[in-house]
Amino acid sequence: MTTEPSCLPPAFEEPLALSAPLARAWAARHCAHAPGGGCDHYHGFWQHLRLMGLGATLGGHPQRYLRAMSDLARRWAGAGTDGGVAARRVLVSGTADYSMLAHVAAAFHGGAGAMPQLHVLDLCPTPLRLNEWYARRTGLVVQTVCADLLAHEAPQGYDLVVTSSLLGYFSPAQRPALFARLAALLRPGGCLMFSNRLRPGLPAQPLAQTETALQRLADAVAARVPGLPAQAALDSGTAMDAARAYAGHRRPYPLDGADTLRALAQGAGLQWLQCEAVGGESAAAPGTPGGPTLADGSPYVFVTLGRPAA
Repeated sequence: MTTEPSCLPPAFEEPLALSAPLARAWAARHCAHAPGGGCDHYHGFWQHLRLMGLGATLGGHPQRYLRAMSDLARRWAGAGTDGGVAARRVLVSGTADYSMLAHVAAAFHGGAGAMPQLHVLDLCPTPLRLNEWYARRTGLVVQTVCADLLAHEAPQGYDLVVTSSLLGYFSPAQRPALFARLAALLRPGGCLMFSNRLRPGLPAQPLAQTETALQRLADAVAARVPGLPAQAALDSGTAMDAARAYAGHRRPYPLDGADTLRALAQGAGLQWLQCEAVGGESAAAPGTPGGPTLADGSPYVFVTLGRPAA
């Protein structure tokens, strides 16, 4: 079975075999009570998809995040001791599991030798529990916030807000408010860093999977069930049902291109610092079925925006 490669140092490796069963249990308990409810199909199965090599964390290019955040950590470390690196604040906004936290921690451990204050926000308690569990294992201190990003306020602000594939959860009509909120959360001189899949030419409405695609994914999952580690074992029927529920419920809004992002950034008063067009560095084997958030080699953009310094 193809497994998802890791670019993390040993101290921050992701113990998916241990946490995937926890994610399923916590999702069954907590996702139904999250605002909007019904996200157990996602939070309860995502780590199993990663174990099977059918889902790629951070859009399939975690090394790009790690490099960009390590560069930022080094710049912060060299900027003087005004409050020190420990006074910096980082927000992970929206998270399927603890993977982004792991990459933030690895970047700042290697790039600056000290951790900023770490915060993780999500609308659902399940991924927040996973982040708290991971933080305890790795000795990190993290503050979790269960809230709607559009309503979240942080008077102290953040030096970095980092996220992945967030725009799919917001319709084009909601995105100006999203970028305005993200800009408001940044301190002067702070950065917003994210990647997002591009799907040019598609109508601005949620994308749904065909029945053929659902069955293709279910069959691929069934073929990989025997290769799951013992701690995270599933029976084939359960796994196939979970795969169909996962892909059947995932209906992201497409993003047509970088020009749309430029307009959103400008409208929110954010500076356009960097934008790279990158391929989805698929963690899956050739022929793996694609789908919402799955590793299928789709093009992405990796973007860094900045709030002007005071």
